[in-house]
Amino acid sequence: MLRVFAYLDPTSLHAAVGRDTPSNLHAKQRVQRQLAMLSLYLRRGKQYVRHVTLGTPVADSESCRRHLKGLSLSSLDITCYYTYAQTWVDLAIDISTLCALTINTTGAKTHPWLAPPLRLDNSKCRPLKSLALHGTPPLHINPPTLRLCVRLEHFSYSAPTCAAALREVRRRCAVPIQTIVHAAQDTLRELVLDGDAIWGVDTFLETPSIPQSGQARFPHLHRLQAPLKCMVLHALPDVALSILMPNLHTLSLQVSLPRTPGGTSAALLQFASAVGPTIRDATLRITRDSSTWLVKALLKIWTQLTSLTIVWDDPVSMETPMLESVHETMQRPLTGALLARILTPGTFDPSDTILCPALECLRFGNESSIRGREVAELVALRVMLARCCSVATARDALKSKKLACEPDLQTPLATRLTTLDLTGCREFQPDLLPFLKQHCHVIWSAELAEQARYALRPSVSARDRLSHHYR
Repeated sequence: MLRVFAYLDPTSLHAAVGRDTPSNLHAKQRVQRQLAMLSLYLRRGKQYVRHVTLGTPVADSESCRRHLKGLSLSSLDITCYYTYAQTWVDLAIDISTLCALTINTTGAKTHPWLAPPLRLDNSKCRPLKSLALHGTPPLHINPPTLRLCVRLEHFSYSAPTCAAALREVRRRCAVPIQTIVHAAQDTLRELVLDGDAIWGVDTFLETPSIPQSGQARFPHLHRLQAPLKCMVLHALPDVALSILMPNLHTLSLQVSLPRTPGGTSAALLQFASAVGPTIRDATLRITRDSSTWLVKALLKIWTQLTSLTIVWDDPVSMETPMLESVHETMQRPLTGALLARILTPGTFDPSDTILCPALECLRFGNESSIRGREVAELVALRVMLARCCSVATARDALKSKKLACEPDLQTPLATRLTTLDLTGCREFQPDLLPFLKQHCHVIWSAELAEQARYALRPSVSARDRLSHHYR
């Protein structure tokens, strides 16, 4: 495996084209030395090199691409300037032995109306097993593209931020992605889609529903981080749920009431029930119309869940007073504090089912309602439940501020939390950190909270800020 990373600013090679200042000359010399070293390595190990990773600005050089011609590569991982994406695609599809291709783009993005889609014409390589495109233009769908993608096992696409600007651009991004997903449904193991252009609520409105059939759909898929609309699962009554994704292990789901024809909350719960026995790791993406009752219903279904991540894609208003009935509370948009209350057994009704009894890891992203007391009660109560205490006994001990209680059950009702990630909680008060750290591993720091607070910019959506962190 050969990896070449350039320790220069991504724009340094382009800046070096201009006036020959001392800094520009130094940048050009650095690039030339790195290219010479790359050429030497490839000449000496040409017949043995199978994996190559290149970064900017070396990957933006024409001579770099010439050095790679003739190699029998299995995988190619490129980080290049935005305008060179098509050039690298052309080189990659000329390598007959290539199995995995990753392209990440940097630098200023061309406006989506001006960026032509990536074309995979005249391909010589066999069908790819892994394809990852981050920040590139959308793909152009034609027979050569589908032939390359029909056996994909890992597919990842991250639309550039500018692609979410206009509805027509979102459609140009979404339709090719959806076509590839369904072409590779028999072999896909991981599907990861990020960016507002993909997660937008109106992106896939024109897609047809899936007819019932006897064949399993996505039989090998174990990680799904994509809108259900992309999978054409928003019309779930038309789908034989028992044959959907029988091996799904990791799911990222946007919990918003479906706005498409035929899409209902009942259909969403049907899907959750169909994949419930295998789900172990879930990420719920919360929007303004994510009712608390719907999230609670999902968590009630996933009894085997061990890891839960909650990411707020939209800011949730907290103006509604807390002194209200349970029914009114369940109709509210979900906040982090309310989620902690839901996961704490007996908060609303002592007879309520314990949600996610196997939960061990809980993460919050882009959250502003948690102060600390809610998660402290959650951690303390689950510690006592793990010691074979009943809910009533545990809550009595919690009221007396003592975690020492006599077990009154033969088996534990729930596991204790082992990891609590509060990195995205901007308003968390650190007074309770010593208590929390006694019972679980806590991820939080004042510096990270401050960074999260100042990272909130109107021009950047929560999805694009957090998708990489929770990928």
